Amino acid sequence: MANARESQAAVSITTNSSSRPVGQPVNERFNTSSHLLDHSDWKITFLVRNPTLWDPTSYGQLEVSLLYHGFSISSTSVSPFHLHKEDKGLVAASMATILPVDNNVVVGNINDDLKDGAVNFTVAVNGTVKSRPWTGDWHDMTVSCYNVMVGFYGNNGGALVGGGSA
Repeated sequence: MANARESQAAVSITTNSSSRPVGQPVNERFNTSSHLLDHSDWKITFLVRNPTLWDPTSYGQLEVSLLYHGFSISSTSVSPFHLHKEDKGLVAASMATILPVDNNVVVGNINDDLKDGAVNFTVAVNGTVKSRPWTGDWHDMTVSCYNVMVGFYGNNGGALVGGGSA
């Protein structure tokens, strides 16, 4: 993830009280009146590549955050992991919404964005990384993916529908 061009992300959201399968669209206007944001599980999966030709790379604990216009919707920690030279792997982060139920401004703005069919979020990853795990120094790493567009399906959930730029 140290090189933004070498990471990709996928995002999905499901509500805890859903009875309709995620991915089955509905024709009703989505209403975030705190139900979705208060009872949601976010699942973000990253494809991480080690671009080095000779050395493994170690990643320390990562903090993954989902933001809406700079306001934190959710966050979690991902355990440390290692990648061998020229290796790649999927890293998953699951988190619950932490938005206060009474935050009507954020909920209203998300509803306004849904008029275009999707909401733009930012996914931010902060942590440490080092090459040559046996001798190298740890370096701070921040990766931000902007305009991660999530489409919603009624009150049941949603999925990545496009975008994302580092």
